Amino acid sequence: MIGSSAKAVVQMYRRYFRQQAKGLMIACLCYIAFAAEGSMMAGISRYLVDDVLEINLTGKGIISAKSGPIVNVPNADPVIIKEPIASSSQIDCGTIAGKEDSMPVIDDGTIAKDGSLEDRIAAREGKTSWEKIRMLMIIAVILIVMHLTAVTMQTWANYKLGMITEQVVFRIRRHIHDKLLRLQMSFHDRNQTGRLLSRATDDVNVIQNNFAPVMVQLAMFTGLIIINVSIMFYIHVKLAALALLAMPLYAFTYSKLRSRIRELSWAQRRENASVYALVRDRLANPRVIKSFGKEKREHIHFYKKVKKLFRYGREIVVLNNVLSMICTCISVFVSAFVLGYGTILLRNGELSLGYLLFFYSIAYSLFWPIAALTQITANVQRLRVSCERILGILDEPIEIVDNRRAKPFDSLKKSIVIENVSFKYNPDAEYALKDINLEIPAHSTVCMMGSSGAGKSTLGVLLLRLYEPTTGRITIDEVDLRDIKLASLRKKISYVPQEPLLFSGTLASNILYGNPQAGREQMIRAAKLAEIHDFIESLPDGYNTVIGENGLRLSGGQKQRISLARAMVTDPDILILDDCTSALDAKTEANIQQTIKTALAGKTVIMITHRVSLSSNADMIVVLDKGRLVQIGRHDELITAQGHYWNLVKDQLEETEVIKLTRQRARRFAAA
Repeated sequence: MIGSSAKAVVQMYRRYFRQQAKGLMIACLCYIAFAAEGSMMAGISRYLVDDVLEINLTGKGIISAKSGPIVNVPNADPVIIKEPIASSSQIDCGTIAGKEDSMPVIDDGTIAKDGSLEDRIAAREGKTSWEKIRMLMIIAVILIVMHLTAVTMQTWANYKLGMITEQVVFRIRRHIHDKLLRLQMSFHDRNQTGRLLSRATDDVNVIQNNFAPVMVQLAMFTGLIIINVSIMFYIHVKLAALALLAMPLYAFTYSKLRSRIRELSWAQRRENASVYALVRDRLANPRVIKSFGKEKREHIHFYKKVKKLFRYGREIVVLNNVLSMICTCISVFVSAFVLGYGTILLRNGELSLGYLLFFYSIAYSLFWPIAALTQITANVQRLRVSCERILGILDEPIEIVDNRRAKPFDSLKKSIVIENVSFKYNPDAEYALKDINLEIPAHSTVCMMGSSGAGKSTLGVLLLRLYEPTTGRITIDEVDLRDIKLASLRKKISYVPQEPLLFSGTLASNILYGNPQAGREQMIRAAKLAEIHDFIESLPDGYNTVIGENGLRLSGGQKQRISLARAMVTDPDILILDDCTSALDAKTEANIQQTIKTALAGKTVIMITHRVSLSSNADMIVVLDKGRLVQIGRHDELITAQGHYWNLVKDQLEETEVIKLTRQRARRFAAA
């Protein structure tokens, strides 16, 4: 009944639930046995009516001169069935008197005029009252044992199902988290963090709450339908065929509404992910919202998003209930036809009362599982969508991986060579870098400069192999980056981004993030090199100070210095600084420049900056413009050439000269 749209659900089962197939099968059998309890009780009721109480009803009338109830009811007036009294000439009183005690029992539904229905029941050959009482006691015991067994099986199945679900969800969460961390940056560039968060949490919760229950319900209801249909055909073929006329009606109704429910489920999950993304972005930047006074605007924006989500959910609920209502109406009408036709069979003597009641109970037990299947349609569609979204992450190819030839990277001994490298972030975008050829000698300080968008930061992340070059290659000591193990490469290269990113936690945990094995002395040394130690010591809790999400309690310069300390503590062989001193004052920047000269002597330092104060002391300056390499040389050489580099730094030089002249004039005035 679910159709071919459950491909993603089947794939999820094969990956995660197949290992638990035995437990799931046993749980399903337990649920089927529990659900079939009603059918078994209906069978016992048939036995009780036909074989214990021995109630026989036929279509012929009952003739009785005197009548009494089958069951003695206190203060109940007897119902007298009157018959025409024959004339006296037609009655032989002597004959009647002589044979009064030897009236034969008539099995065709009639009895003698002077015999009541109670007399007939007592006179017929059958079980004694004690036998009936004993059979009733046995039936009572069987019912109790059967019910206790069914409840026990259901309890065990609930426990087993819960354990299986928790184990599977635990694995899914681990796999999604691991995959998201291993996926290349291009994937994260294409997907909002909030949308990924929705998949990793909300969609997993949908699987946790629906996957195993839906599987069990499908198996239980299908098994119950097979059992009940078999019993119905065993009781009466024509009556069973009449009951099964409802099946095409169920299928037609389901097919008409299924596609719409599926579309709404997809839209609901997409909108839910959009809401996650919106909330995540807004909560991550509360200062921007408050500083511009946009709380009301954000409230309206969120209201519109949630209202759309509400509409999708409401329509799904309406359609699901309409489907359930239609199927329930079909069940009622078919049940009425079954009961009516069964009554005709009873009057014609083709069916006993017990079998009629048995069949009607089984027919009801057939219809409610079908109606229940329609009620879980929304859950099935929601589950299918969530499975597709999770598999979309798990099946995403990891492009940046170690190949079979990959070897560990020890240290940079010769140079980093960039050969004919071109790169663009996605196939439809323009090239961020174009035909870059560059050699960076080992143990040198290189400064990359250029206007915004020139490709400086892009070249830095390519060296860290966060992205793969579109064309060309990058080698370290004549070894292609793709032939170096990623873990060892990133252990020897530390990257300080332009916008420092800190984790919620203590200052110590953030500094030691890159090297958790480092001792306290190493941590303090790195903090001193980054000019942040004195500030940390001034705090009440020192290095154990909790800084909040993304370091909200710190200034921009403090976050940059902590980010720099985090890179220093790893003792990197290659250090990439992406404009990480932009928020520092002149004195702190000068101290860090001195650190680069002394503490990082012998290291390969690549600085991405706009400041002449840093580039003037570099061993080599690389100038980029619109993704192309336009100049290479030292500070003095490039100033003399008066090319792109001169255009970048002349304003800063003029400003520096003005400041110097102002200070000189101030000193002269003070001396005078």
